[in-house]
This record gives sequence, structure tokens and C-alpha cells, in this order.
Amino acid sequence: MNKTEIRQIILEETLSVLKELYTYDYIANKLVKTNLVKKGMSEKELIKQIFIQTKKEYGDKKAKFMINRDEDYLPDVLSAIKELLGEGKLNEAEQTTQTMEKDIEKIITKYFPKSYADVYFSKNLLPHITIVFAIGQKSDWSNGIFQNDPMATKILIRGDGMKADGSIDGKLEFEPLMSSLTLKAPEGSHLAYGRVKSGTRRAKGDYNAMMKAVEVSFAKMKKTVKDNINNLDDSHQWVKKYI
Repeated sequence: MNKTEIRQIILEETLSVLKELYTYDYIANKLVKTNLVKKGMSEKELIKQIFIQTKKEYGDKKAKFMINRDEDYLPDVLSAIKELLGEGKLNEAEQTTQTMEKDIEKIITKYFPKSYADVYFSKNLLPHITIVFAIGQKSDWSNGIFQNDPMATKILIRGDGMKADGSIDGKLEFEPLMSSLTLKAPEGSHLAYGRVKSGTRRAKGDYNAMMKAVEVSFAKMKKTVKDNINNLDDSHQWVKKYI
């Protein structure tokens, strides 16, 4: 499993989460990506397309509720569409997804200098940064599969403050989607392995808040490994060379 294959698997898992949590951004990106909305369209036509796409993605009942009763939904979708079409005000903030990627990589290297990490920005449907981390390398993973790493981790950073042009200015959300440490099974258990949480937590805030969340998370992850180093499964003893 190479980096491209890992990214594709992570992307598919991430999009399913984003679809449920961030409906207005999801619909806006879907309409723009498929060219169903274009610059110069009237608001009436935009709303028509929004309803059609919302109904297609979420069903008739939910679509009618979102369009007619959710006071924030339509304005948020319209605003997101204009931003994606370049009709909104472009952000000129110095903090960008590119600088965030580099800052995150520095933090990960600080705690796990030899481990696998892939940090990347994607505009696929919703602007977001994905952090993919494994304590080992592909040669350590059973059958070379990323998910077989004992600390396979996936974290998402996104929010209204992250724009499709890569600029960042506003509120963001730090969302650990997968993060724990696999241990040997407890004595008497019928399970193949045991598991302990790595200590990552959701967080909200600006760019600096996201960096703090990354720092705290990877510090806790390092501590989790150290605290459980003697409880690793026999097949994961190689983890010790990365600590």
C-alpha cells in the first residue's frame, strides 16, 4: 500500500464524515465541482440547484426542512458557492494551508522523528487538511497495510476559516477521526488485541489553537506509547525503535 493508495482510502472515509457534519459546505462544493452552478447565475436559479442537490444527497424531507426552516442553511450555502466561484472576497491572510502543513510536520517530527507521517491539503468537496500518522513505516506494517500499524491515526482540520484558495482566516476545527494504541490482549480475553485511547481530543479555534491541539495530541500520543511499552503485542515489539 503506497502513499497514494493510503490517501485515497483516507479521503473516502473523510468525505463520508464531512457529508454529515458540514452540509452547507458539502452541497456548495458538490455544485461547483460538477459545474451545476456558474458565475452570473441568479440567486433564484442558485437556490433551485441547491434544493435539487440537497434533495439528492439527503432526501426530500430533510431537504425541505433545510431550505424552508433552517435559517442559516441557504445563506451559508450561497456564501460558500460565491467564495468557491471567486465572487467572494479573497483572503489575504499570511497563514495558509501550506504553512500549516509545514508547522504540523515539524511538531510530529519533534515527537516521532522516524515515524510515518503525511500531512496534506485537499479541496475535494470541502477544504481540509488531513493528518495521517503511523508510528512505524510500511516495512513494519503487517502486509504493508497502513491500518495494521498499532497507532494508525487520522486527524482532520477544517472549518469556515479554511478557504478553497488555501488561505486561513477564522475558526477551524480539529477532529481526531481515528487514534488509539493497539496492545496485547488482556489475560483471559477472547479478543486478538487490547486497545487504549491515545489522548487526542477535538478542539475549536484559530490557526494557533490548531497548532496547540496538534502539539498536545502528539505529546499525549508519545506518552501513551511510553506508558504502555511493556504491554505491546509480540508482533509490535518493533515499536520500541521509534521511541
